[in-house]
Amino acid sequence: MRDYKTIVERVLKEHPETRDDDHKLFVWVCYYEKPELLEETFSKVFWNHSENGLPSYDTITRARQALQHDKPQLRGKLYEKRHSKQSDYLNAFGRKYT
Repeated sequence: MRDYKTIVERVLKEHPETRDDDHKLFVWVCYYEKPELLEETFSKVFWNHSENGLPSYDTITRARQALQHDKPQLRGKLYEKRHSKQSDYLNAFGRKYT
């Protein structure tokens, strides 16, 4: 099985909009791996992703999560918003009971 971290990292660096959107990330990974498939229909590509030599959607998602964990500069804007809200919630409610 191929390690997709390298290509996912490349996509995250070159296309920051993919940091918050796994669908866009997956399309870019497919483009870098098999650009000729982008001319095919959505259903044909996804129903035959293994035969086409493409990774699973979950493989790409896990690679992104691992990279963003290890390299915070690859995180998207939604990460910061989500963690800011979590911090606000914990400050308001959670830490009273710990």
